[in-house]
Amino acid sequence: MYQALHQQGSSYAPGDGGSIDKLMKAIGALHDLKIEPSSINVPASSQFQVGQQWIDNALEEVFQFNAMGDEYICSTTEAVLKCSGIKKLFDGYATPLFFRGEHVFGWELKSRLGRNIAVDWTIEDPCNATSEERRLLTEFQNRCNWDSDLRATVFGDGGVSLDLDHSGWWSLMQHYDETNGTRMIDVTSSLYCALFFACANWDGAVDDSVDGKLYMFPYQPGRGETAVPDRNKGELIGSEDERQLHVDDYFKVEKHLDTPRFRVSPARNDRALSQDGYFVWQPHFDQPLQTFQIFPFRIHRDFKNSIVQELATIGYTRDRILSNNRFGI
Repeated sequence: MYQALHQQGSSYAPGDGGSIDKLMKAIGALHDLKIEPSSINVPASSQFQVGQQWIDNALEEVFQFNAMGDEYICSTTEAVLKCSGIKKLFDGYATPLFFRGEHVFGWELKSRLGRNIAVDWTIEDPCNATSEERRLLTEFQNRCNWDSDLRATVFGDGGVSLDLDHSGWWSLMQHYDETNGTRMIDVTSSLYCALFFACANWDGAVDDSVDGKLYMFPYQPGRGETAVPDRNKGELIGSEDERQLHVDDYFKVEKHLDTPRFRVSPARNDRALSQDGYFVWQPHFDQPLQTFQIFPFRIHRDFKNSIVQELATIGYTRDRILSNNRFGI
């Protein structure tokens, strides 16, 4: 890369914006700098009017890559290149990627509920819903019954509520209870969705006084955890992670107290669909999530607003991500 840049007249040198060896590793997709010829089955279009300027724009984007340091992301393009390059080095895109965005870099990897309450594990069972969780869930269910606006948001106009014992209430509470949430931590298979939350809060406000954080999980968090996670074990839900359809069973875990768990929503959840969302947690949910499958990036505070604008041009707006009954019932 260093030689190629100089051949193109660039004065880039190691140290100008991060070490060149790390730069090369991060852009694994540019291996050997080979440019594939266009297919003979795709004729040149006389309608292509962008012209030579797009090359200049692309080169400028590459030159800015890593300008703030290896761990920083300052554009949507930089996020795609870095995450794609790391994933290629891991397994050549053999398994799905998962992400999480937080608009404050200094936060620990905890659920919202884990930040809000303290749990006495000498009297509570980490394998089951705690007494405080059950109380908060009952309050949320009651609000859905008497608050017609909330009910319509969660279930759609004229939608039918779940039985009170259905485990789907946990995933609905995760996304529609603005105060407490649940013990679960949201992750997504969409880099763009995570990148939005790494820049903006739920209300769309951007705090440009602090860096954001983008977590990248090279493969599913919460399965096959080892000190050196060199392979992905099992599917998204394995035999020990059967979909539990009852409220009291959803967090039930036999053994594996130190292993984070992975779940999908057992009920229709429009926001989970809009966010390509999944859930992960560990039994002792008031402690930071322990997983070795993380590559955390800093979202530079000076570029949060421009990243949000870039995401909007490709359809990842707040309204799209926080959809209210976008898919219908």
